[in-house]
Amino acid sequence: MLRRSLFAALLLTASPVAASAADVVVSIRPLHSLVSSIMKGVGEPTLLFEGQTDPHTAQLTPSRARSLSSADLVVWAGPDMSTGLIKPIESLASGTTVLNLAGEEDGHDDHSGHDHGAEKKEAKADDHDDHDHAKEAKADGHDHDDHDHAKDAKADGQEHDAHDQAKEAKADEHDHDDHDHAKEAKADGHDHDDHDHAKEAKADDHDDHNHAKEAKADDHDHAHAHEGDPHVWLDPHEMEEAVGTIAAALSKADPDNAATYEANAKALSDSLEALEEELRGKTAAIRDSQTPIYQIHDAATHFMEHYELVKGATLLGFSTEGGSAKAMSELREALAAKPGCLLIEPGSKASQVATLTEGRTTKVVTFDPLGRDIEAGPGQYEALLRSLGDVMAECVESS
Repeated sequence: MLRRSLFAALLLTASPVAASAADVVVSIRPLHSLVSSIMKGVGEPTLLFEGQTDPHTAQLTPSRARSLSSADLVVWAGPDMSTGLIKPIESLASGTTVLNLAGEEDGHDDHSGHDHGAEKKEAKADDHDDHDHAKEAKADGHDHDDHDHAKDAKADGQEHDAHDQAKEAKADEHDHDDHDHAKEAKADGHDHDDHDHAKEAKADDHDDHNHAKEAKADDHDHAHAHEGDPHVWLDPHEMEEAVGTIAAALSKADPDNAATYEANAKALSDSLEALEEELRGKTAAIRDSQTPIYQIHDAATHFMEHYELVKGATLLGFSTEGGSAKAMSELREALAAKPGCLLIEPGSKASQVATLTEGRTTKVVTFDPLGRDIEAGPGQYEALLRSLGDVMAECVESS
């Protein structure tokens, strides 16, 4: 018997040990679900805000604070979604990668992971320096020099200055022509005709500046429809694009399991692509009817804009701020002027809902944007989006 036990122990010792996964923490359930799907077969990420906790205002428990401080990778929805994470994330060690999927942070591109500490400070300093160079070049009229600074900034990894490069490249279309007009005006003694050319050149330069702004906006593939709205996960297309970013960050933190992350990410992307088409079908009726959708808490705007639904007024803002008597009155008036569907959440105040809908022909439907009643883990995100699609269909059924 002893010999068998020793033999079994030797076999266990000789068996290959799977590479350990990176320590990953995720702020909220929907993002945790996506990360869990990509980490399937390797490990499980830690969910920072569990149960019925409101991540807008919640603070970390001691155990979750320890998990965050020792994490290799942090995935969250940004400071507008979780104010209680701002200081803990700012104090993380320099080796921790933080991935903000819902907006810009510290001058970094919104879907780019970055290390805190010295590297973060250097990146910010470089970004400021390159910005100053761009200003000086513009002031001196050295457009080509400015273009070179933008190239240098891009080489240094400064993603936002890469946008400036695009801006300058577009502006170059008129730069030479504008300089020629200015030279002609000077050579001819600033006669009226040449003065007009100078005006046109200035106008063209202003027009190019506007075009550059548009180009910069177009370059932000993950830009929000509304600045400050952190509920980006309710746009399945946005999250489909974010899957690759998450997988890349995981592979960087845990290269031994990169192949698994890549395969899982591919499967998840395919699933989200199919889900996007499914939801387009679920929302067809309400899209065609142009029924306005009002909200207590402005949370589903990303979903509505992606599926071209009519957004009505809201009582509370993105971070549940607001709710004044004036806002109540305005929403009541909107519900009377154009009846529609009122989207509330499980925690919405019954007295507010009653006041808003009294004497109104308003269909009231309930949706939790975090899906706190859905089991956490792989599949939670898809179930959450399907439930929102069903809620939107329910709005039309009773209108």
